[in-house]
Amino acid sequence: MSSKIKAVLFDFDGTIMDTNTVIIDSWNYACEKHMGRRLPLDVIISTFGVPLEPAIREHIETDDWKQAVDDYRSYQHENSCVVRMFDGVEELLRELKARGYEIGIVTSRTWKNAPLALYGFEETAKLFDVIVSMETCDAHKPEPEPLYKALELLGMEADEVLYVGDSKLDLMCAANAGVKSVLVGWSLCFPPEKAEIEFPADIVIDKPSDLLDII
Repeated sequence: MSSKIKAVLFDFDGTIMDTNTVIIDSWNYACEKHMGRRLPLDVIISTFGVPLEPAIREHIETDDWKQAVDDYRSYQHENSCVVRMFDGVEELLRELKARGYEIGIVTSRTWKNAPLALYGFEETAKLFDVIVSMETCDAHKPEPEPLYKALELLGMEADEVLYVGDSKLDLMCAANAGVKSVLVGWSLCFPPEKAEIEFPADIVIDKPSDLLDII
């Protein structure tokens, strides 16, 4: 890996935090409440990385999609105590900082409503130099704007940054911004074997510590 790399940016859900189960359960709750049925699991997984409001407007048949969004968020907040960081991620983040890299989060979620205290993520969040969320941008992944914003905040060029994610949208966003992409091997929505066919990553890591071996 080029010694030019100065920062590593991370997606949040499914990359740093194992929010997969609570996201799926939140979808099931909102769908059952508003439609009386659940969506197929593959449809729910296809929404990973998409901002919540347009995803719900597309997939939940209701006259009150704003209430569906509120129901989803309320359920997730009430059940977020089950969410944990993936094994090895905390250690990776702290080691990157110790080695002098800047780190950031680039996510499509609404950050101001993220239940960080329930996630046990409040202290870890202080490690990050930049956080770009749904509120920060007008366009979202796979458009390059979120990564452009992070680059602007860091004062860096595209070839000085890596973007680590778990979805096709993450890889596409990186490609569109001219940033090298890193796909995590623990992805539920876009495992490496699927990426090889649909949209390959520049780098694939099986576990968090692998990143330290290649950066």
